[in-house]
Amino acid sequence: MTDIRAESGFPIERVYGGADTEQPGQFPFTRGIHEEMYRSRLWRMRQYAGYGSIEETKQRWKVLRDSGQNGISCAFDLPTQLGLDSDRPEAIDEVGRLGVAIDSLADMQDLFASIPLDSVAATFNINAPAAIVYAMFLATAQSQGADLTKVTGTLSNDPLVEMVARGLWRLPTQPALRLFADTFLTSLDLTPNFYPVNIRGCLFYEAGASDEQEIAFSLGCGREYMRTLIDRGCSPDHVGDRFSFMMFADHNIFEQAAKFRAARRLWARICADEFGATAPSAMKYRVTAPVGSYNFKAQQPELNIVRAAYGALAAALGGCQAMLVAGYDEAYAIPTERAALLALRTQQVLAEESGVTKTVDPLGGSYFVEALTDEYERGARVWLDRLDEVGGMAAAIELGIPQRAIADHAFEIEKAVTDGTKRVVGVNCFVEDDDPQDRLTLHEFDDAARVSQLRRLIGWRECRDGNAVAAALGEFADALPTDANLTPYLVDAAVAGATMGEMMDVLTAAFGDYRESFSL
Repeated sequence: MTDIRAESGFPIERVYGGADTEQPGQFPFTRGIHEEMYRSRLWRMRQYAGYGSIEETKQRWKVLRDSGQNGISCAFDLPTQLGLDSDRPEAIDEVGRLGVAIDSLADMQDLFASIPLDSVAATFNINAPAAIVYAMFLATAQSQGADLTKVTGTLSNDPLVEMVARGLWRLPTQPALRLFADTFLTSLDLTPNFYPVNIRGCLFYEAGASDEQEIAFSLGCGREYMRTLIDRGCSPDHVGDRFSFMMFADHNIFEQAAKFRAARRLWARICADEFGATAPSAMKYRVTAPVGSYNFKAQQPELNIVRAAYGALAAALGGCQAMLVAGYDEAYAIPTERAALLALRTQQVLAEESGVTKTVDPLGGSYFVEALTDEYERGARVWLDRLDEVGGMAAAIELGIPQRAIADHAFEIEKAVTDGTKRVVGVNCFVEDDDPQDRLTLHEFDDAARVSQLRRLIGWRECRDGNAVAAALGEFADALPTDANLTPYLVDAAVAGATMGEMMDVLTAAFGDYRESFSL
């Protein structure tokens, strides 16, 4: 057994509580999904990064990895997030502005050149064209000669969240769910240690959802995806351990830690009671915690360093499996290298110096935190029951139920900040008059990166075999009306030279674009 001691020298137990107390690593996992938690394995530190050019992105990844980051979390630009090629008229002004552009398999291969995909965990934060990104990722791993069984990482692949919280949707609900399942099933077969879905509750929170709504709507998406896979003949015990989640960690420490505990317990009970899962691994709520960004303020931006530290503490106390902390300057722009390193160091100080890793679930047994955990579970169940009344999350989205609920709560929060009921330091109390930009050095977008990407795309189109591209896209289109898994066709099209936008165009030509059926 690990001998861990306090600074004063006395031993610290693995977990505290009587023999009849719920234990970490055991159903329903309120106290953590692993028996030892951070005593044996820290959360994965993977800062979110992507820049105008492939070269800039790789350089930032190198700096972070050399500084102790143990994973990659790739930020794509808006055109890529929507499955648009960089030279589309509606895309040109946004190419490379908020992340890296991926138009072709060559882009993906160059992005991961010298990064072995069977030894470095790679996370892809993308939803609408997630199936295409996974196909390019898979083809890139194969071109590296990687052992696919050792490939690790995560794909967002959460189309429903876009229809509620962010608006970067493309396909209608049912085709989107089909592609979700096709990607998931392919990953189970070829990359069994990769997580082919990461359900983004954090995007609900960032759009204005309450804590209970964030839990309920993300678990509502999880239920929808689980039902989709069961309808495809899967057992919950077989697919459950490949589900992962992402939930925001605000700097309201005790409430956020309780939120994570409640979500973990509720998901375990849903998997067991609703889906009949029996394998403990299939009921575990594996969660990444993004910290900052949404609740960072432009006023007195140095205060965001403090907010980041408290949010990271909340995430660790809540038992997350991975964490990404935003740079304190992200209220203005993509973080500078200095800000990104400081965010990483925030996690490292927490892990190495705070003592939070010495025992499992340090807040367990607190009257306050246990009561909050129960309240969040009850509140989330109210919303889950409402989703059930209309037929589940997908049906509720078509009716606008989560969208209206989030908009209403966001309005109430903004109203509370405006009238001073909710105090925010630097915004409505303890305000300073100086311009904070006078003391900040911000990242500046280099338009040369956009021009370079457009040239890359033109060159790719000129050098590829047009007949091979047309044939692969034709076979892909022919497969759409069938029950075939579409992932192999996407891989073949990418290898033949088809671009992201060309593959998405085949999908939208067959299925159309998603259109909201309601208005707020």
